[in-house]
Parts: sequence; C-alpha cells; structure tokens
Amino acid sequence: MLPRYFIVELLTSSLFLLLFIRFDLTASFFIFSLLILALILASFIDWEHYLIPDLVVYPGIVLGLLFNLIFPELAFSNDSLYALKESFLGVLVGGGFLYLTALAGEIVMKKEAMGGGDVKLLAMIGAFLGWRSVLLAIFFGSIIGSVVSLALIGLKIKKRTDYIPFGPYLSLGAVISLFYKGSTFLGYYI
Repeated sequence: MLPRYFIVELLTSSLFLLLFIRFDLTASFFIFSLLILALILASFIDWEHYLIPDLVVYPGIVLGLLFNLIFPELAFSNDSLYALKESFLGVLVGGGFLYLTALAGEIVMKKEAMGGGDVKLLAMIGAFLGWRSVLLAIFFGSIIGSVVSLALIGLKIKKRTDYIPFGPYLSLGAVISLFYKGSTFLGYYI
C-alpha cells in the first residue's frame, strides 16, 4: 500500500495541474486551489477519524463568501453582489439540503444518519462554488458514495451497520462540479 503522504502529494499536484489547465494563472486558479486543499484535508481526516474539523470548514465558508464578493469572476459575473448572492445561496442550499437529509435519515433510522461535519463541508463547498454547482456536487458525491459503499458491503469489507465517511465523496463531487463550473452541462442539469 502506498504511504498516505505520497497519495496526498500526488492527488494535490494532479488537481493543481488540472486547475491550471482549466483556469490558467488567474485569481480563480489560486482561490480554487485553496478549496482543493481544504477538500483534501477534510477528506483524509474524515476517512481516518470520521470527523470534519470546524477549523477547516468555518474559515472556508467565510473565505468562499469573501472571495466571491471580491472576485465575482468566480461566479462568472462582473457583479460582486450577484456573486455574493450566488455564494450565500450555495451555503444555504448545500448546508440546508444536507441538514434536512440528515434530519430525515435520523427520523427514519432512529439514529444519527449523517454527521454535522458533512453539512458544514457542503456549506463550504456552496460558498466557493454557488448553489448550482453545489447541487451538482451533491449529485455526484451521492452517486459515487453509494456505489463505493455498496461495493464495500458487497465485498464484505464493511457491514451495513458500519459508518462510512461521506466527506470524501462530497469532496470528489465538488471537484467534478468545479471543473464543470461555467459550462453548458451545468445549465442542462439545473
């Protein structure tokens, strides 16, 4: 098995290269690089410790809102207030959707269905990417997380009652969504 630090470094450098190809050497490249770093950090901590630190997501939410206000091109706009609105709606839609999902899961299963860190992580993703892209991140993250979880259960690596961290899949969904940001594909989805 490869050492974790090698995987983290390879993943980080590969994603930075893809970001550079997609956004060139612009403010978007640097800002989304910070998002990528936060997602990698949150994912590996969640994978190992089953928690997503507030120290990552709360500053990330604030930075996502501020960056959209200062650099409206993140929302493919020239209007700072429009970009801030998109970012704020991303926080509400991302965090709110997952919070309601967690609440419904808790009612149905009579136990905690999802951790609060996942809710805050999705709010952070929404702050950076906006409400449309956060919906796409939820979609991709849920599909990938479900497929991997079912495979782990089918291969008897995990049991149905085992906790499987959702943060890495939400992060992967966010990365996929980030590369579709501003494309016509997103217009078809939303």
